[in-house]
Amino acid sequence: MTEDTDPVAATVDMMTLKSQPNTLKKKPGVIGEAAKERPKQEATAKAAAAAAIATATSLPTSPAPEQKQTEPKQTEEALAIPKQPEPSSSSPGELATENAALREQISRLQHDLHEAQDLIFSLQPLQQPLTETEAVSEFQALIASVEEWVDQKLGDALEPDNDVSNDTETRDETNTEGSHSEGGGGNLVFQVDPQSTPRVMKEIQSLLDLIPSPGRAAFAYHATDVDVVQALIMRYLSDAIFSQDFYCPLPKAERELVTVVERSMRTLTPRRDTRSRRHWRVETYTALSARPGFDQYATNRMWDLTYDITRLLRLFASEGDGQKLAKSFFEGITKPASELARKMHLSFDEFAVEWSGYHDRVGECERLFQDGPLEGGTEFEFVELQSRKTLREMPGKDARWMFDLTPRLVVRKLKADAYAEARTLVKPRILISNRLKEKNGALTVLGTLERWLQEQYYTQARQRESRSGSRILSYLSGM
Repeated sequence: MTEDTDPVAATVDMMTLKSQPNTLKKKPGVIGEAAKERPKQEATAKAAAAAAIATATSLPTSPAPEQKQTEPKQTEEALAIPKQPEPSSSSPGELATENAALREQISRLQHDLHEAQDLIFSLQPLQQPLTETEAVSEFQALIASVEEWVDQKLGDALEPDNDVSNDTETRDETNTEGSHSEGGGGNLVFQVDPQSTPRVMKEIQSLLDLIPSPGRAAFAYHATDVDVVQALIMRYLSDAIFSQDFYCPLPKAERELVTVVERSMRTLTPRRDTRSRRHWRVETYTALSARPGFDQYATNRMWDLTYDITRLLRLFASEGDGQKLAKSFFEGITKPASELARKMHLSFDEFAVEWSGYHDRVGECERLFQDGPLEGGTEFEFVELQSRKTLREMPGKDARWMFDLTPRLVVRKLKADAYAEARTLVKPRILISNRLKEKNGALTVLGTLERWLQEQYYTQARQRESRSGSRILSYLSGM
């Protein structure tokens, strides 16, 4: 191979030679010659390849092109060591002024931070503990529980047509001595042990105080006792639980503190709006009711309320065990009512239990249907006394307004600085009587109790007059 031979071409020729297929035919003589020539060809190819490699390694190599510097050059200032700050030549007075300014700036920043945190917290959606659907469901369930309890526990005693013994019955200390019965001439007679008369009089008076004037006027109409008792239980729950600031009144000192803070929030500058005050109130009562021992405190109060009302209703109880009567009232009525009231009082929207405007207006009730259907009557749900059915149509001139059976449930949605108009969720139920179906001379158990109480008051008044007269005569005779 000469010096002008291209080493790359020689290498390619060698590889081509190796890759050529063996196309020789298997003939005698030809195969032998090819076999003889093969070692020579391989030796020649190896020599050519070695020469090409040697030539390639002996060629001079050109230096690689210098790459351009793309990174910015660091300045001497950046590489230099930071210089130490020179000692300040400020006077102590200037330093104090600068320090005070920095402190004031820090205070402003902290104040702004707190305001930002308060704003973020106020913008977070607050969970409503009671929805309108839940309120309707639980309120209607409570009304049904009251009706069922009265029917089961007091229903037999409140039916004047039933035969009940005239004899005075002595019961345990949680019940009242006494009975009522239908005596001769169609008059109900109520008898009480003379020693128990003062206590029974007090209990009957407390019971009658829970019945508004229209309800008392209904004593003269047949089969109204059960309805009146159901209504007075709802009245008691409304006054003792739902109409309170909180379902379980807080101790006096805590109530006063909450009241003072709420009043102060109205006069602050800037003034706190209705939403802010309501949120503060809900959060405060939520925290107070979550403290240790409050649940037991609330339970004790619920039992106190239960004993107060069952002490008045035990006059009509068919079972002699007053403790069982109280327990059934607690589980079926007091506890569900308190749980519902708690949710209502801790809601941001305002839920309320309200009676109709005619709840205690006996004179106006008598004239309501004289001119035909009542204006605005769609706001009520009317139940007929004789048929015990809810009327689908508005009562006419033959209807007589008796009294409110149950109150209504309303909600007022919370706005920025006010409450929306009240919206009725559950209509009030009103008992009416059909004048054409009324029975004359009807007698009721509650009417009998009222007459007995009036007789006792009259007897006591006569006795006081007699004693007073005796003292005067004794005084005059001694002169």
